[in-house]
Amino acid sequence: MTRVIVIGGTGFYGSVVAEHIARLPAVEVVIAGRRPPAGGLAVDLTKPSTFAQLKGAHWVVNCSDSVLAPPDQAIAFCQSAGIGWLDMGAEAHAARRLLGLEAPGAPVVVGVGVFPGLSTSLAHHLVSTTEGVEALTLGVRISPLSGAGMANCELMTHMFEAPSLHVHNGQLHEGPPLGETHRLSVKQDVYAYYLGCGLPDAALLAHATVVPSITTALAVNPGFLRFNFRLLAALTRWAGPLRPVMRWMSRWLLRLSRGMLLKNVGSPVQLTAQVKTGVGTKTATLEFHEGRQATAVGVASVLAACLEKNLAPGIYTAPDVEPLPQLLTRVQNLLGEHEPVAIQRF
Repeated sequence: MTRVIVIGGTGFYGSVVAEHIARLPAVEVVIAGRRPPAGGLAVDLTKPSTFAQLKGAHWVVNCSDSVLAPPDQAIAFCQSAGIGWLDMGAEAHAARRLLGLEAPGAPVVVGVGVFPGLSTSLAHHLVSTTEGVEALTLGVRISPLSGAGMANCELMTHMFEAPSLHVHNGQLHEGPPLGETHRLSVKQDVYAYYLGCGLPDAALLAHATVVPSITTALAVNPGFLRFNFRLLAALTRWAGPLRPVMRWMSRWLLRLSRGMLLKNVGSPVQLTAQVKTGVGTKTATLEFHEGRQATAVGVASVLAACLEKNLAPGIYTAPDVEPLPQLLTRVQNLLGEHEPVAIQRF
C-alpha cells in the first residue's frame, strides 16, 4: 500500500484532489494541514517543527497556498527522508526556485494539475511534434465569475504586483505583472484576447524545452473583464505607501466574490498553445468543462504515472513524467466518458 499525504486536503481544490487520488489502486490517502480533520495530520508549511508528521509517507502532494506558505523547507525535509513530492503550486517564482533544487534525494514533480500541469504538457507536446519552433505562446482561458479557494484568491492578488516571467533568447527574464495583449485562436477562426502574465509554465517550459521565446498569458471570459484586471494591477502599482491597503482590498474582494458568493459556480478551462515557425503557426487546444475537477484528475494522473514508473530522485515537470497522449488516457479514465478529452490542432 502506497501512503500519500495530501497537504491542504480540506481546501477548495485539495479536497477534490484527495478524493481522486483515493481512487487510485493500492493508495492510502492521509489529509494534512493547519486544521486537519479527525484522523488527519497537523502540518504547517511555515512551521518546520510539524514536518515530522510527514514521516512514513511515500509521496506528499502539496495543494496548499504557495504564496503565503512556500513549500521549500518541507521539500528539503522530505528529500532527507526519501519522500517524493508533487507540487500543485501556481506561483511562478516558487516554481522557478523548485526547479533549481540541487542533489534531490527523492523525486520532486513541479507544476501538476491543469495550469500548470496539463497546460505545460500541451505546450511541450506541440513543441516536440513541430519542427523549427521559434516562439511559443501558452494561453489559459477561464471565467473569474466562478468559485475559487482562499489560496487561489491570494494567488490572483499576488499576480497583480509580482513580476511575470518569460523566455527571451533562451533565457528566463522578469517583466511587468500584466504585459502586452495577445490574440490567440481558441477554435478555428475564433480568437480571444489574452493578457501576458506570470504563469509558472514559463519556468517549467524553459526547463523542459529549448524554445528561444516563451510567453504565458491569461484570458478571462467575458473578455471585457480583462480591463478590470489591468485597472487593479495599475492601481496596485500606483498606490505607493497605500499598496498594503490596495492589496487587502483586492484580496477581500476576491474572497467575497469567488470564495463565498460564487463558491459553487464552476468554470470551464481552455488551454491553448501556439508555436511560430519559419513557415507559419500551429495551434493546439485542450478544453475541460469544469476546472476544479480537471485540476484534481490532472494531479491524480501524474501521481499514478509516478507510482507506475517508480521515478528516480530528480526534478521533474509533468511532461518529464509522461508524454501528453498517455497522460490524457489516464485523465480520461478518471473523468469517465461523460467528458471526452482530445487535443484539437489547427
